[in-house]
Amino acid sequence: MDASDRTLLDRYLAGGDEAAFGILVGRYLDLVHAVALRVTGNEELARDVAQLTFVRLAQRAALIPEHVTLTAWLHRITRGLAVDQVRAESRRKKRELATTYLPSPMDTSDPEPNWASLAPVIDELVDRLPAADRELLLLRYYRNQSHAAIAARLGLTEGVARKRAFRAVEKLRALLGKRGIATSAAALATLLPAHASPAAPALLSASVLQATQGITPIVPHFLNSLLLAVTTSQKTALAGSLLLLLAATGYTFSPDPAGGIATRPPESVLTPSERGGDPAAGRDRRVRAAPGTPGERFERLQAIMAIENRAGRHAALIDYLDGLPPDLFEETVRDVGTLSQGYDQGPVLLALSGWTRLDPPAALAFTLAQPWGSAGAGHEKAILMDWGTLDPRAAIQWAEARRPDDRAGGVNAVLLGVARNSPEDVPGLMGSIGDPDLREEAIYDLVRELKGDPGKVERIMASSSESQRAAFLGSMANETADWLKGAAILNEHPEAVEFSSPRSIYRQWVYNDFSAATSAVAAMPPGMLKEKAAEGIIEGAVHRDIGKTLELMKLYPDAVKDYVRLDLIREIGKTEPALAMEQIPMLSDESQRTTIVVRQLKEWMTRDPAAARDWIEAHPQPADVLEQLQP
Repeated sequence: MDASDRTLLDRYLAGGDEAAFGILVGRYLDLVHAVALRVTGNEELARDVAQLTFVRLAQRAALIPEHVTLTAWLHRITRGLAVDQVRAESRRKKRELATTYLPSPMDTSDPEPNWASLAPVIDELVDRLPAADRELLLLRYYRNQSHAAIAARLGLTEGVARKRAFRAVEKLRALLGKRGIATSAAALATLLPAHASPAAPALLSASVLQATQGITPIVPHFLNSLLLAVTTSQKTALAGSLLLLLAATGYTFSPDPAGGIATRPPESVLTPSERGGDPAAGRDRRVRAAPGTPGERFERLQAIMAIENRAGRHAALIDYLDGLPPDLFEETVRDVGTLSQGYDQGPVLLALSGWTRLDPPAALAFTLAQPWGSAGAGHEKAILMDWGTLDPRAAIQWAEARRPDDRAGGVNAVLLGVARNSPEDVPGLMGSIGDPDLREEAIYDLVRELKGDPGKVERIMASSSESQRAAFLGSMANETADWLKGAAILNEHPEAVEFSSPRSIYRQWVYNDFSAATSAVAAMPPGMLKEKAAEGIIEGAVHRDIGKTLELMKLYPDAVKDYVRLDLIREIGKTEPALAMEQIPMLSDESQRTTIVVRQLKEWMTRDPAAARDWIEAHPQPADVLEQLQP
């Protein structure tokens, strides 16, 4: 975190210095309000989210890790709260935010969409970037900090900060491409600083400061720094990990012949009668776990949730769930959610896990009908992963029957559940998926989810068909952060090229090592890989060396696309406008040529009107162009 931000937070934490907190509000309110407005699309909701965000900051200032910038923390918190607000408002079953704001596919020949096309999805995709890339992008393009300032903040050289910022924009551009939005790095680098953090409404600052007055910050203790300093969706992921932690420390789940969950907590948390094997202790666990009336059951759960020791609390809840009749799980999940007050999703996930072992479709139907906000997606994923370990084919069939926007996520969750215990079973299950596009997307998602566990990916690939293996290799080439590894995969496995994005890989390579990348492309035999790689090196070279870009365009004329030529025209036009004008007739779209001619001549006339007029006299223009040039 920036030293000045940390100093202000320390002043606020040490003595409730509201003036220091007010400075932080003034510093970040524009960013917070802008993110909230883009996600919600509603000014009133955006104001509410902005207030909630700074209330969260006032409460949890002491829990923000030292290595996280306040910019990144506020961006993630704001977006999480905004997603929760929108989903609670709409009461949709699943992914309402994504489906409401998903932009329609754009013409991929347009490399420079307007901000209105990017705004609905930009913050979601920024949040999906790796942490290091997200921080760099936010500092550079949301806060407009210089590369030198970012380098000093992160302990880098200015050159490295510049390269990493470029890579972050490239990754963001790739994510936009998957949403059907084609753009260039240059366009993003221009649009983000201009639009990402516009000024917030004048009176919002006062209402935020009023909302945060008198708040006592939470004092960090035990797991608070993990559970309270993150968004709802992050808590869900942490709670999912808790299930594995419980298993590792002695809590076990196994199917019970009576239809419940057979569990056994560690001896240290059992009562003396349970530890000693008293027959009365286990004679009628169903009656003990579920007293006769809803009020009595709620009181029992209330007592369990009041246990201060986290491990003991979860052990007692597992014991309650043991033998619980299927018809009482919905009530139990609701009560546990009420008692946990949304801060700790671990108990809710434990209850849903027990329900899944008895009736997965019922657990899913309940989950999808709840206004849980972003936590609901995590709950659904946990249920599908559990169902994948129990009856993967039934789970896949359920996921395939969903609406198109939801199928891929459901299938991926089931496959992850299978991969957790039996990676070698994944290819056969994947082969049962009827839609080839869905199969390919499932492979890409698996590679992305499991890239931290390459051993599992290798075990999956060992049992894969040739076409599945090619898709896995292509996805691995796309996902690797090292363009050299990505290029090596494609060179060694030509069958993977159709499932990959060589253009993106070679674009990064040429930008960072021009000589090696161009030599590699020159040595390739003719084919799809060379065509796509040539597109990539030309695109990457535009922003590095205009002269070499022109040479590459002569070597690979078929690889020159309109969006690259537009980038070239913009770059050349800054210093050699006459040379830029020579490129315009080569654009394939006639209407676009007219637009670009007018734009370039206007810019030229602003900088050097005499030279622009001389060029126009030497190169007569159509009447409609001349008319648009008139002041």
